[in-house]
Amino acid sequence: MVNRSIDALNHSVMGPFPRRLALLVLGTAGLGAIVAPGTTQSRRKNKKRNKKPSVGEKARQKCEQQVEQCVGFFSPICDGNPDCSARIGDCCTAVGTCDVVGFFTCLNTV
Repeated sequence: MVNRSIDALNHSVMGPFPRRLALLVLGTAGLGAIVAPGTTQSRRKNKKRNKKPSVGEKARQKCEQQVEQCVGFFSPICDGNPDCSARIGDCCTAVGTCDVVGFFTCLNTV
């Protein structure tokens, strides 16, 4: 009995028109949702701002910085011998590419 009184109150206040209007609005919104995805564009562009260097890039940068340190460390061993300095320089370039095994292999030949 309570349900009938609520339905009767709803029909008397709202009438039959809002129900049809609601269906029309839902149909229009559904049609808009179908058409809209193909016509909308993203406002955000694929710009890479403030790109953080990757772990590999950071490692390469550190290895490149160590070339000068390597040459500076091994230069006193050569005592001004240009041939020795050139070989040490070649070995230290292996450090610049993060090739530690190549560096030690090169040092064994010096």
